[in-house]
Amino acid sequence: MTIVWPPRCNSFRERSTAVRRILLIVLSTLVLLFRCFPQDRSATSGSIRGDVFTTTQNGEPAVLPGARIVLHGLINKETESDAQGAFAIEGLPPGMYDIEASAPGLNAVLAVEVKPGEASFLPIELTMAAVESSVTVSANDVPTIEEPA
Repeated sequence: MTIVWPPRCNSFRERSTAVRRILLIVLSTLVLLFRCFPQDRSATSGSIRGDVFTTTQNGEPAVLPGARIVLHGLINKETESDAQGAFAIEGLPPGMYDIEASAPGLNAVLAVEVKPGEASFLPIELTMAAVESSVTVSANDVPTIEEPA
């Protein structure tokens, strides 16, 4: 199909039909182009950034690289802190989230609110994890008979 502009038509009806076809093609092309490009979600989503650290015996903060950060809420995500103890979780829908951070022997659980178009900064101090252990003792009801030597 070749498109000739201006349409060479004998009647008004043929000309209006040709113009409608051309407009339909142009509009369809524009719709397809806009749907192919990703929309900017920064205005409707937020992010959480922060540092993971612990306090040493002398009271100084010490960064914790490789700490595991788990996000629970509208969506669940997981990441690790970098060599400087920093982390970032991007593209979050606005709402309340719980963050669990852990490193060997240390943990923390915090709540944070994500607002649209904003980055929430959350310093996370990990403290000693509670040590939990259990022991199960069972007895054998059958008596043991020892023979004299």
